[in-house]
Amino acid sequence: MKQIRKNSIKMVVALVMSMGFVACSKSKKSTRLKSPNSLRTRTGINAPGVTQHGTQGYAGKVINYDQSAFQWGVDSLVSSFLDMSEGAQEMGLVSGTPGQDNTGFYLAGKMILVSGPFNPNQYVSSAVSSNSVLSFRIIDNLVGQKSQSGEVFKSVDMNTFSLRNGNVSGNFVSLEFDYYSSNESNATVLGKVLLEGTFDASVFRGQLYFNNNQYWDGASPGAPGTNQYAVIGQIEVPTCSFFQCN
Repeated sequence: MKQIRKNSIKMVVALVMSMGFVACSKSKKSTRLKSPNSLRTRTGINAPGVTQHGTQGYAGKVINYDQSAFQWGVDSLVSSFLDMSEGAQEMGLVSGTPGQDNTGFYLAGKMILVSGPFNPNQYVSSAVSSNSVLSFRIIDNLVGQKSQSGEVFKSVDMNTFSLRNGNVSGNFVSLEFDYYSSNESNATVLGKVLLEGTFDASVFRGQLYFNNNQYWDGASPGAPGTNQYAVIGQIEVPTCSFFQCN
C-alpha cells in the first residue's frame, strides 16, 4: 500500500492510545470500496460523495480553533470513503475557524421527537424518531479546482445516516447515527457519529464525535483505531433549524 496520509492519522492515534486507550487489532481486506482518484470528481454520487458546492440549506457549522486537531478529525472522518493516499489526497484543507476563508464543515438536519413537536422554550424528555435526518457538507480548498483529468472538485457530502440512538432529556441532547456507503439496502456501515450538547430557544451547541469501522480500502478498524469516539469539533446550529419545532 502507498505511503498514505492515513499514516499520520495513525501516529496521532498512537499518541492518544499511549495515554490510556486500547487499540483494536487491524486486519486488511483485499477489495477497495472506491477507485482511487475518482470519487471527488465523479458526478451523481448520493453520499458519502460529491455535490455542487455551496452552503444553502446547511445552517449549522462545526468549529474547532485548534486547526491541527480539526484537520486531523476531518481527514479521519472521510478516510472511511475517500482515498487519502499521498498521490490521491481526495481531501484538502478545511478551516475550523468561522469566516477565515471559504472552506468549512457544515451540517443540517431535522430531528423529530417521538413525543411530538419540539418546543425549544421547554425542557423535554423524549426519544428521537428514527425518521430524523442528518447531513454534512465539507468544503475544502480543492473545491473549484481541476483534477489532473480536468474535472472540477466539488464539495464532499455525507447524508446516508441512520439514527441508532437519540434522546432529549431536559435541554440535553444525545444523537448517535450510523453512516453508510450508500442508500442501497446492502450498503456497508462505514462508522458512527455522535452529537451531544444542549439547546436554548435560539441555538443547539455541542460536540461532534466520530468512530469509523474501516478505511476507504476496506482495512479495519478505521480511524481513530480504537473502540472510542474521537472529537472533530464544536457544533452550532439554530435550534429550530435542526429540530422540528412547534
